[in-house]
Amino acid sequence: MKQIVGRLGGQTGFDAAPGGGTIFYVDLPQYDAESMAAFDRVDGAQILLCADDAVAAALLCEQLHQARFNVDVAFTAEEAVRDSASRSYAAIVVDLQLPDSDGITLIKQLRSQWYYQNTPVVAVSADSKHFQSEERGSTFNALDWLRKPLDIERLARILNRPIIRDEHPRPRILHFDGDRDVLRLVADALKASAEVFSADTIDMARHALAEHVFDHAVVEVNLAGGEFGIDLLADLRDKNGHPIPAIMYSDSDRPEIAAGVLAALAKSPTSIQALVAILRRLVAGRLVRAPKIKEVA
Repeated sequence: MKQIVGRLGGQTGFDAAPGGGTIFYVDLPQYDAESMAAFDRVDGAQILLCADDAVAAALLCEQLHQARFNVDVAFTAEEAVRDSASRSYAAIVVDLQLPDSDGITLIKQLRSQWYYQNTPVVAVSADSKHFQSEERGSTFNALDWLRKPLDIERLARILNRPIIRDEHPRPRILHFDGDRDVLRLVADALKASAEVFSADTIDMARHALAEHVFDHAVVEVNLAGGEFGIDLLADLRDKNGHPIPAIMYSDSDRPEIAAGVLAALAKSPTSIQALVAILRRLVAGRLVRAPKIKEVA
């Protein structure tokens, strides 16, 4: 303990207590996010810590730095949203009792951004009601839940999982489909191995293509409501103008389109598994060109 306090610029000491005995004390300097970001960078994953207590956060930063993690600290939900928009994090640790917002709302807000849809999140709380809430099974999908006072060694073990420690960026997949259930099923199936951006409108898909780089794409050709995924195929190009390998997902046979895509898959209630299997092979780098697959609903 004395060594940790010393590294944080603090002091330990003791005084005689009135009536006998001894009072031990710890003095720590006032900490803010800038002072906690002053640690030398290490060769490790970048973590965002959303905390409500500066002293506890400083101690946690020290421990995580020793475990070879780089840590940014946000003391409010507003800071967390701002920081998460400006850089990418391998994992996010969220105290569910932030001063300006409950952490559950913050996690849902982060999950609404496609680049954090599958980012590992560790939820921390001193209130046992959070651990009994139905939110545990909700779509904000926490990697783990920890009680306060925080078990630092357990947190380090959680953050040491390969999904966080892997320094190689995961492949990005643009998935355009008018069926939100299909979008959710595919994103859930691939969350451990790829970043999936789910778009249910052409405008959303085009905006994603303009802002980000994708390795692969899945396009539903015939959508309800008058939109046609075929209009998106011409936009599937990277920053250098090279075509993005695409899978055509359609409820009708379109041979004139299938000739120009990586794979053609007939849409049916049973074809999602085939689609996920093709995408997994793509992500693993084992697929050069997939066969055209026709299934009957």
